[in-house]
Amino acid sequence: MNDKILFLHYLRGFASLLVMIGHLGFSFFINHETVSTIAKVPPYALETPFWVELYISFSKMTGFNLGSFGVGLFFLISGFVIIISIEKYGSINFLIGRVFRLYPSYILGLAVTVLFLFLSSLYFHTQFSITWGDYLKNISLFRDIFWVQMIDFIVWTLEIELKFYIIIALLYAIKNKITLTHIVWFPITLTIISYIGYINLKTLYLGDFFIYKIFYIISADSASFIFMFIGALFYFKYTNRIKLTYFILTLLFFIALFLINTNFTPGAYSSLSYLYALALFTVSYYFKESFGNHKLLNFFANISYPMYILHGINGYIIMRILLNYTNNYFFLLIPTISIVLAMSYAIHVYIEVPTHKLGRKFMFHSYGGG
Repeated sequence: MNDKILFLHYLRGFASLLVMIGHLGFSFFINHETVSTIAKVPPYALETPFWVELYISFSKMTGFNLGSFGVGLFFLISGFVIIISIEKYGSINFLIGRVFRLYPSYILGLAVTVLFLFLSSLYFHTQFSITWGDYLKNISLFRDIFWVQMIDFIVWTLEIELKFYIIIALLYAIKNKITLTHIVWFPITLTIISYIGYINLKTLYLGDFFIYKIFYIISADSASFIFMFIGALFYFKYTNRIKLTYFILTLLFFIALFLINTNFTPGAYSSLSYLYALALFTVSYYFKESFGNHKLLNFFANISYPMYILHGINGYIIMRILLNYTNNYFFLLIPTISIVLAMSYAIHVYIEVPTHKLGRKFMFHSYGGG
C-alpha cells in the first residue's frame, strides 16, 4: 500500500476494533435491556466492572461514545477512499467493485448472525421469528426503504455507505469527474431537503406514506452523508485541488452543516464523538508520512469489514450464554472476542478476498469512464 494512504488503512482497523470494544466491552454491561432485546436473549444483570464505571464517568464529562467515535472514523475514511476509487475506475466499474466488496461478506455474515439467533432460541427456549423475507430485505441493504426491522443493528451504517456510493457514482457520471463544486453543493442541497422533510414529517405521515419514508430516510441519513463528504474534502486537499485557506473554511462550513443536520436525525446522535473522530483523522492526516508498517494494525485493518459485520449480535449471544457459566468478566470477553476474530479472519480469507478479485474480473478493462 502507498505509504501516503497507509494511515487510512490503519485507521480503518483501529475504528473497527473500537466499535467492537465499545459494544462488547461496554454496551453489554451498560445497556442490559437493549442488548437483551436486540440479541433476543433473556434479561440479565451484572455488577458494573470498574472500567465501565470509568468509561461512564468519562463519557458524561466529555460526551464521548466509543462506538460512535469508531463509526465517525469509518465514514471519514469511506468519504476519502471512495473518491480515489471513482476517479480510477469510473461510475460503472466503481459500482461493480462496490457490489462485490459489500455484498458477499455481508450475505454470509448476516447468515451467520441468523444462525446464531436460531441456535440461541433453542438454547434459551425463546421464539425465533426471523423470516426469509426479513433476511432478504436486510441483505439488500435497502432495508430502510422496505421499512422492516434490522436483524443486526450494524446494518444502518452499511445502508448509508451504499447510498453514498450511488450518490458519488451519479455525481461522477454528470461530467465524468468529481469536482469541488459537487463536494460543496450536494451537502448544501441535502441540508435544505432534510430541513423541508423534517419540518413536514407529521404532515407527510398523514398523507403519502411512501413520500414520508423517503423524507424520513433522507433526514435520518443526512448528517452521516455530510460527514462522509468531509472525508472527500480531505481527499481534495490530499491531491492539492484546494488551497489550505479554502480547505479550512469549507471544513468549518461542513462541520456547521453536519451539526445542523444532527437535529434532523431521529433519536440520539453523538455529534461530539464524531467531532472527536474528525480530530483524530485530521491529526493522522497531518502525520500521514510518519505511518510505517505495523503487523497488528494491518491484521485488524484487513479483517475490519467482516469483524464489523460479525461482532455485534453474535458477540452478545456468546457473552450471554457464557454468563450462565461464569461471572468473570475476562472469561466473558476473551473467548467471545477470540471467536469473533476467528470467524472474521475466515470470512476475510475465504470470501472477502476471493470475491474482491472476482469483482475486478467483472470490471470493464477501460477504467477511464463509466
